[in-house]
Amino acid sequence: MSINENRDPLEPKLDPDKIGGGSSMPGIGEEPDDADDYGMEGESPEFSDAEVLKYLGEAKRRARNYQQIAAVKRWEESEAAFRSRHHPRSRYHKDLYKGRASYFKPKSRVSVLKTLLACQSALFSTADVISTNANDESDPVQRANAAMQKEILNYRAGNKTHKHGLPLMRTTLAARQQASVMGMCCSKQYWRYRTVSRYEEQTEDRPAMTADGTAVIDFLTGQPFMETVTETVEIIDVVEDKPVIELIPLEMVLINPGADWIDPIQSSPDLIVQHPMFADDLLTMMDDDDGGSPVKWRDVSDEIMGTAVFSEDDLQGLHTAREGDAATTSKTSKKASTIGDQSQWSGQVLDVWENFWREGGKDYHCWTLADKAILSDPTPVEEVYPAFRGQRPYVIGTDLIDPFVLYPESDVYSWQSAQNEINETTNLRMDAMRKGIFPTALVKAGKNIDLKAVQRQDASHLILIRDDNDVRYDRAPGPGPDSIRDLNVLGNDFDELAGVFSQGSVQSNRQLGETVGGMAMISQNANALSELKLSIFIETWVEPVISQLVALEQYYEDDATLLAVCGKRAKVFEKFGISEVTDELLEAQVSVMVNVGVGTADPVAKLMRFKTAWDVAGPLIAMGMKDNRLEVEFEENLNEIFALVGYKNGADRFIKVKEADDNSVPVDQVKKLMGEVQKKVQQLEQENADLKKGHQAKIAMKQMDLADDEKDRQLEAALAVKEFEEARREQQSDQMHDIRMKRMEAPILPRFF
Repeated sequence: MSINENRDPLEPKLDPDKIGGGSSMPGIGEEPDDADDYGMEGESPEFSDAEVLKYLGEAKRRARNYQQIAAVKRWEESEAAFRSRHHPRSRYHKDLYKGRASYFKPKSRVSVLKTLLACQSALFSTADVISTNANDESDPVQRANAAMQKEILNYRAGNKTHKHGLPLMRTTLAARQQASVMGMCCSKQYWRYRTVSRYEEQTEDRPAMTADGTAVIDFLTGQPFMETVTETVEIIDVVEDKPVIELIPLEMVLINPGADWIDPIQSSPDLIVQHPMFADDLLTMMDDDDGGSPVKWRDVSDEIMGTAVFSEDDLQGLHTAREGDAATTSKTSKKASTIGDQSQWSGQVLDVWENFWREGGKDYHCWTLADKAILSDPTPVEEVYPAFRGQRPYVIGTDLIDPFVLYPESDVYSWQSAQNEINETTNLRMDAMRKGIFPTALVKAGKNIDLKAVQRQDASHLILIRDDNDVRYDRAPGPGPDSIRDLNVLGNDFDELAGVFSQGSVQSNRQLGETVGGMAMISQNANALSELKLSIFIETWVEPVISQLVALEQYYEDDATLLAVCGKRAKVFEKFGISEVTDELLEAQVSVMVNVGVGTADPVAKLMRFKTAWDVAGPLIAMGMKDNRLEVEFEENLNEIFALVGYKNGADRFIKVKEADDNSVPVDQVKKLMGEVQKKVQQLEQENADLKKGHQAKIAMKQMDLADDEKDRQLEAALAVKEFEEARREQQSDQMHDIRMKRMEAPILPRFF
């Protein structure tokens, strides 16, 4: 596999001419001349190439020897059992068992697949994979960053493109499988930034220039003459710009035997991770001088490259158990064919190491070609991986607590005693059945009998005999009825040990399995162990990996389109009043938690627990909302409910959440108005009660007063109508009088005929 260095221009880089520049490096105990420029005085020791290679070679041999003794044999048996094959040292591979039944019942594989199903149901049943919280909830910037990081990771996990996508579910399930089969899983988190250059011809109109660089002017118009110019322009396309989770085979991770069992990666004094790499990729990285990488790769001669060919001889048994017969024709056993070889080692797989070691309380990093040559200068880890603030970019997880053991025993290996008993009983039963169907032939010694014809036993076989007693058949009894019962008992023992619930367990416990409550008891007891393992896996691998992904996003993310989309999804403006995504916002401190609860292995049980929790907490929540002390996240609850019944984004599909109206009355003002209305209602109720207590006289007087007032109003209205009518008649009379007078005063015009 190739090493993908980070070429993001935002990441700080080292100047190889000033730090660790090969032959210009000071000797041991000397300070570089420009140490003050880098703040290195009295802090960073210098290493010679010979010392580094010697130290790393010894560290690798020490870690590999301990790994071979403590874990590799267990890994071989576990890998073979998961793939339903007998491990290489099994007796079924011996000549004595060549003609015997050698079936392998896939109980281990089925149990691992059930743990993967529980992991998938627990982690990826909802659209939101994680929950992010601000370290300081009173800080709106931290709260906004928590919402942003959640939406960014959800966007990455849901994106299937090569440029931005993060196959989180596939990687997580693969890590869960490795933890079940080998007891541990290891991954590296880093940012991958890759670009591809292409050239295009662009045409544009420019002012014509003279030899001395002045524009040629048209004297008639006073404007410069224009000419069409065609030039080749380099265009850089971003191919990948995303965080990466790279699963590392556990045998490639070499840890110091004295490392702490709780956190072996960060506590190991020396850590070596083998990255088998094609020589073509290594040569390409050596020729890359664009300066975008935080480390400078040195050139290595062909002679040194020839001494560092990757070999799997010490791990051949493990690879055979994992890959079967294909391991004998591995790509590392012969040179791959290439076109246009750059060297005689082009196409060969080389043994490239990524190394970490601690010296004087400071962690250092470099790449080497096995223990033969240094590929990059020894550099402090915080300068190579600045996003992690000095932490190594690797995480090891497990699903079992095994104190003071560096390589814990895997689940599959712990099941092997029960698995072997099931296989042995099954194969003995099959052998007995075969003997019952095909009886044993008894051939008299010294007779000229065609033994191949006796062995063939097909429908057309023919045996030549001289006496009836020359060939006889002895039919052995078939398998006893107890063999089936023994298999059922062994299957139940295996299911209990593995913590799985199967149909065989119900069939073997008829009285308990015939009731619904009994089925629930069997399922609950089986799921409890599965949930314990899942919670340990989440604690040791999932949450640390997600935390490193968040750190990578905070440090490297600069895609304006992605940030705008995620900012809109997180509603940072509506909820927190932040209108622009800045570096200060992305770098705010957040804590990461995975959305997993009790009952994760059974979605129906989880939904019932969710309903029960709301039934119990509902009255308290209502009281808190009434006092304005609590607020319910309706969208989160709807997403969770639909996800538990199988609709990952059901709330978004079936329910439309309306945006808040800007002209709506604030909640405090509404509560104030409601209080005033309530007071008015109380006053009216009190008045009504007073009227009902015997104030009839007062009521009658009021009614009489009202009647008198009504009569007065009617009289006044009648008088007003009468006065209006009189005034209208008087006005009409005046108008008619005026009209008559105008007619009398008008002159008489002569008529013309």
